[in-house]
Amino acid sequence: MVQTREFTRAQPTVYWKLIEARSKGEACQLLDIKGVKYPKSISAARAKHLYLRAQRHLLVYEKCSVEELRKFCTARHIPVQTANSRSKGQSAKLLVARLEEADESMTLEKFLDLPPELRVLSLPEFYDCFHFSALVLFYHSDVPSLMGYDLASECRNFIPKAPQEVLNRLQNITLAGHLNPGCGGGIWEVVIELKTGRFKVQASEQFESYAPGPRQPSDEVQGVMERRASQFVEDRQQAGESRVTLRVNDAAAIIDLFLPTEQG
Repeated sequence: MVQTREFTRAQPTVYWKLIEARSKGEACQLLDIKGVKYPKSISAARAKHLYLRAQRHLLVYEKCSVEELRKFCTARHIPVQTANSRSKGQSAKLLVARLEEADESMTLEKFLDLPPELRVLSLPEFYDCFHFSALVLFYHSDVPSLMGYDLASECRNFIPKAPQEVLNRLQNITLAGHLNPGCGGGIWEVVIELKTGRFKVQASEQFESYAPGPRQPSDEVQGVMERRASQFVEDRQQAGESRVTLRVNDAAAIIDLFLPTEQG
């Protein structure tokens, strides 16, 4: 079922909804951008409808002749009987209505039944959807706050839901999180080569301290993070193997990597 959103709303949570034009002028402008031909006397409702069809990559029949419309109907086994008394304009409207009705009821039982030249056209749409859906899981806005939070907490949205065979195929992983944000800490990263077990700990960003008291030296923080990362890697290596195996219940352990350093 088709669902729409306003043109100005671009939140990742509604990426899959079609954009609904707010006016006839906006709909016509968007149709022009897509290179869609339409009558100059088109109504506002029709212009908005055609833009929704264009977003779904459905054919817009407005500029097709009656003969072309009949051929479309014949090829799709759609009844095309029209009264001889009808004008060409009336016949065209009737045929367009039947074709659009058939478009709405189309079903595709098997994707592989499509010819290769059509299947390959779906790949850009697939990867676009994959990218936008990933924003919900991994994109995090930083807002001023006296309470620290860690970016690693977002892993609870991915790791527990990932099949184990997907986790086993990972080659490298970068874990990033806020560490001691109120005491002049920063964003620290733990980069792990899962195949070899080698890891690297580094500070990607340092914060100014707004809490009373001395700032913890960076080499001490580095030491704490390296000990945590080393323990994390060792706990996920089988005896005699260097491979690090992530598990679906590792979200809590990843979050623990970025606990305040005074907790050891």
